[in-house]
Amino acid sequence: MKPWHTTLLLAVVFVGLGSYLYLIELPTIEEEIIQEQEDQQILPFDDRDVVHLTVTSPTETVELQRDARNRWYIIHPIQGPADNQIVHRLLRAITIGKIKRILQPKSSTLEEFQLAPPHLTMKLKTHEHEETLMLGSVDPIYSGIYAKRGGEKSILLTTLAVADFRKTSLATFRQKNIFQFDRLRVTQFRLEHLGTDFLLTQVPSAHGLSGDWGFERPIKGPADTTAIN
Repeated sequence: MKPWHTTLLLAVVFVGLGSYLYLIELPTIEEEIIQEQEDQQILPFDDRDVVHLTVTSPTETVELQRDARNRWYIIHPIQGPADNQIVHRLLRAITIGKIKRILQPKSSTLEEFQLAPPHLTMKLKTHEHEETLMLGSVDPIYSGIYAKRGGEKSILLTTLAVADFRKTSLATFRQKNIFQFDRLRVTQFRLEHLGTDFLLTQVPSAHGLSGDWGFERPIKGPADTTAIN
């Protein structure tokens, strides 16, 4: 091989290696540093501190409030008890979510990440803080949701999962229990079926853990406690 061929080949390899470092390796290292520094909670408070929640989708806005006994109620667009388990699960997902990466507006737009308008906007209030969180598209690599906090320009790639926010309508938040009481406190119930009147009463158990059930009518005798429970 001629000397100038060798020099040219080395120059091409050098340029290629430099381009790789500049375009791929260095940005990756920088992203890893940013990710390590920003591996923090999305919101600066605990889910148990939230006392007011507003969830806005493209079709509706649902407003909820927690009372002194940690029970959640819907106050808009209707008034009534909320499904505490659903609300707690949603708040828990938000407050344990982490930031994986921060994107600056100069290299991205809200429309690109489906944040204008967002898929979902949540306003959370504690006694000391108030925060707005907007949720956009899903990252195809990390499967996390892009988000933006109110008042900030940065776009956040989070660890939030789509499954936690797929159902956030009024029907989702409404209390679905038919009766609002603890079943373990029931001591008697009556059932009418096909003209027969059944009356069952709970009596103290010999084991002292829970009561045993017995028939008062149409016959007198023990009942299947497991089936009744």
